[in-house]
Amino acid sequence: MVQFKTGRILFDYTGIIKDLKFEAEEWLEEKYNTMNKTVLEIKKYELWDALDNLKDCYEQDRMDFSFTYHNSLANLFLVYCQFLNLETIPFYQIYAYLEDPIYLQKYSKSAFPDEDFREIFMRAMHEDNAEKMMASYEAVVEYVFIQMGGFHIDGWHIKSPIES
Repeated sequence: MVQFKTGRILFDYTGIIKDLKFEAEEWLEEKYNTMNKTVLEIKKYELWDALDNLKDCYEQDRMDFSFTYHNSLANLFLVYCQFLNLETIPFYQIYAYLEDPIYLQKYSKSAFPDEDFREIFMRAMHEDNAEKMMASYEAVVEYVFIQMGGFHIDGWHIKSPIES
């Protein structure tokens, strides 16, 4: 959509590119739907499970800890964006999205709306000591849990409406 919105039309014999450009602008202005309570609970559990898996990886001193850590951070970012009703940012653009004003301009994006999250997330991205990585990841997850209304695994259950 951004390519159509920001691109320059060189040839458009039928007018279809102009129509696509207009449609892209409409799509980019669309708001994303808010998560329902069931999906929110599932997403919180997903974050808790990822944290638990990362702890296991850390405690076992596995060689893939760094890989697992960075993938877990990327997934955490995507879940939090869903919670905030933001569009999905590809994992290879997350750093630029959070740090580079030129990226925001180039891709017609607004700045990330939660500065506190951005700061702790960026600290976690820069960390390279396993012990500090683990602490940073836990801090980001706890911050997101607070924003999502809290989460405690003890006694956790999910209720969802039955649809016929």
